[in-house]
Amino acid sequence: MCKKRLLGMFLAAMVFCAGVMGFTHVVGANAADGKNYGSMRDIPAANLLAEMTVGWNLGNTLDSHGSGAVNETQWGNPRTTKEMIDTISNKGINTIRIPVTLAENVGGAPDYTINQAWLSRIKEIVDYAFANNMYVILDAQHHDTNYWLKPIQNEAVIQKFTSLWTQIANCFKDYGDHLIFEGMNEVRTIGSANEWSGGTPEERAVINNLNEAFVRTVRNTGGNNAKRCLIISPYGNAATENAMADLRIPQNDNHIMVAIHAYTPYAFTFQPNTDWEKFTWDGSLKGDIDYVMELANRYFVSKGTPVILTEFGAVSKQITVNGATKQNTSEVIKWLKDYMSAANRYNIKCVWWDNGYYVETRNPSNEVFGIFNRYNLTWYQPEVADALIRNAKGQ
Repeated sequence: MCKKRLLGMFLAAMVFCAGVMGFTHVVGANAADGKNYGSMRDIPAANLLAEMTVGWNLGNTLDSHGSGAVNETQWGNPRTTKEMIDTISNKGINTIRIPVTLAENVGGAPDYTINQAWLSRIKEIVDYAFANNMYVILDAQHHDTNYWLKPIQNEAVIQKFTSLWTQIANCFKDYGDHLIFEGMNEVRTIGSANEWSGGTPEERAVINNLNEAFVRTVRNTGGNNAKRCLIISPYGNAATENAMADLRIPQNDNHIMVAIHAYTPYAFTFQPNTDWEKFTWDGSLKGDIDYVMELANRYFVSKGTPVILTEFGAVSKQITVNGATKQNTSEVIKWLKDYMSAANRYNIKCVWWDNGYYVETRNPSNEVFGIFNRYNLTWYQPEVADALIRNAKGQ
């Protein structure tokens, strides 16, 4: 989210999954390097999703960019360590999403070779999560999303898109079903009238073509990727009816999930400095949440395709109570109860967007979604983290 709304995003992600149930293991995963990356179980995506509890985003880290070379600390967060991921896991969160920028680490046509050092660093952090038996979401972001949506460039776009995904898929081919690939992230036409409202029919058609190219490319690499769970997305990951209604789901493939993003309702979760901004949660806008979940159920879940909210959250805002100023943590917890209860109704899983920012002065756009302090491995908002876990269990 942070920098996203300002810079826009690109392509794709990988997500990884763990949590073992009593399904038959069909493919072993002792890789050429001797490491065990788990097994590939031939189970439906809905069963895999059911193993997840709640997720957390390692935001504004591997996805940071802008200096001509990707540096995971340049947006103000520290270098990721295994101890960070251990702390997240020990809290009871079993899913992690890792947004990743590829753009500034990709060579030119026709090969579009990804920098191997960057792939190795991505793999290193994925392995931190694997060591904790977690579900991981690796998501490549912040690129010229307008480029991917220009039909006139369709042939060149598909060539680059499939080249990138062939490399990613081959890099992680030995990983078991705890690794999921997410094909795109908020691909949209930046600055357009329909940027956040589901796009145009033509743009949604391009998204369908990209999703199909993604699934076909990964499947064609073979090995564990033939049965790997893949996540596709509507235009802009929009939680709007037009975007959901026009999304084409691959046929005869039960290893598919759909990802949407829903910071709902925006007046409470973010929207600063407007006369309709809300600082407290009284439930009056709960219908907005219910509507999003009902749409996801109508177009996907009820038809056999599970849904995951790979981004959601609410910023920390200051409120005044009895003359004293404090953060609205208690209000966020009330909102979380309504939000996650609605998601649970349709077995939709939620992944909190954490960009590492909590203190308002560290982020001039006020996108303070941080709940975990990566510098000292403590929690800015332990009550919110506890509420995430509690509500994921339906408590």
